[in-house]
Amino acid sequence: MPEEPEGEHRVVDHDHFDDLVWRDTLGECQPLRDLRVSGRKIHPGFGGLLADLHAGLYKPDPHLVDDVPPQAGWQRSAVEKSWEGAEWGQTRETSVLDEMLSAIGTMAAGAAALEELKKAARPEGATPGSAAPPEVTPQQTRMIARAAAKAAKQEVADAEAVLASWGLDPGALQHLPLGKRVELAQKLAKTAKLRQMADIVGEMRSLASGLHQRRVTAKPSEVVGVETGSDLRRLLPSELAMLAHPQLRYEAVRRLMTGQSLQWQKATREKQGRGPLVVCCDTSNSTAGQVEMMIKGVAMGLLEIARRQGRNFAGVVFSSRAQIETFEFSGGKVDPEALLEFATLFFNGGTDWEAPLTEALRLQQQSPYRNGDIVLITDGICALSPEFTAALAEEKERRKVHLVGVLVGSDRSDTMQFCDAVIQTSDLARVAADILATVVEDPGAA
Repeated sequence: MPEEPEGEHRVVDHDHFDDLVWRDTLGECQPLRDLRVSGRKIHPGFGGLLADLHAGLYKPDPHLVDDVPPQAGWQRSAVEKSWEGAEWGQTRETSVLDEMLSAIGTMAAGAAALEELKKAARPEGATPGSAAPPEVTPQQTRMIARAAAKAAKQEVADAEAVLASWGLDPGALQHLPLGKRVELAQKLAKTAKLRQMADIVGEMRSLASGLHQRRVTAKPSEVVGVETGSDLRRLLPSELAMLAHPQLRYEAVRRLMTGQSLQWQKATREKQGRGPLVVCCDTSNSTAGQVEMMIKGVAMGLLEIARRQGRNFAGVVFSSRAQIETFEFSGGKVDPEALLEFATLFFNGGTDWEAPLTEALRLQQQSPYRNGDIVLITDGICALSPEFTAALAEEKERRKVHLVGVLVGSDRSDTMQFCDAVIQTSDLARVAADILATVVEDPGAA
């Protein structure tokens, strides 16, 4: 095992495998390396502290070393005290053996610890440029431990929450290098627009996951026939009478136990819609702000449906005629980097519907999107030329295309008469229910 750098010691027991994990983590995460370099300028023992903080978050069963050099006493005390509070244990519930979360927690804890070390390095009366490492008092050690534990918990919790809102579970990120995963999680957690969008995306995904699979073909309480079974709540009166009869009771129980009792057959729910989805998102300047958030939230909800049902999904982001970009998610499988680009791309130009609808029809001609639905999500501030409207109507009829307009933040439904259905509302839950009933389920079903 190679020797540690001069003045740097480890106070958490570690083996060759632990060293490899730590080196790989440092090698993948440039911000972590930068933090280590900055910290060592303040205190030569900071690199060891950073490695110990990582071990405390990553290792399943970390243990402190009993004998440490006197100059590392403050470090052992800081690590030990950070472990004592409930915050560290709560963070470890998700960070243990998770490369990304343990790295994120380490950076947060290390940065907070460094701020406290800087205070120790600037005591009153200290001589500037002193080569001696700053002496860390027991009080400062407690401050380092408290700050590190608090920062790690907050940063890891934020990363978990925002990744969950975007539907990016560990499996979806695993193919990315560790550095990319950390960068992605921190970008989601720290970028103001992405944090704001995460709330809407998370809500829409939650609504979508609850509504996407099934629709009621008849009222749940509606009786549609008689069947055999063992549901006490649905037994016919004749079966109930047998259960109450002293001489027929045993036969009735036998029939119930073997699923041979007569019971009412209730209406069932049927899975609907497995066709592709082509979703056009308006990002013109009139949608800037909350309207854009709503538009992208609806699109993310539809992508969630595609992911759950294995449906091909194409997102067409548009503004002016020349401002258009298509993102394809085959089988609804989500590439995290493509997802973020799709969600955040904002052209901020004028509005042209003909280009995205032409692109949607082009996609719909291809086998991955054939017989799929087209959804146009917009604020409605535009119009189609009579020539394009006529050509669009002809194409829709010829190919049996179902085109749904989702109008967000305005009441301009008069401009969207070319759609088979227009969903007009500013309420996200209502949008979810309406769009899922119109697009996800069979539009021709009664």
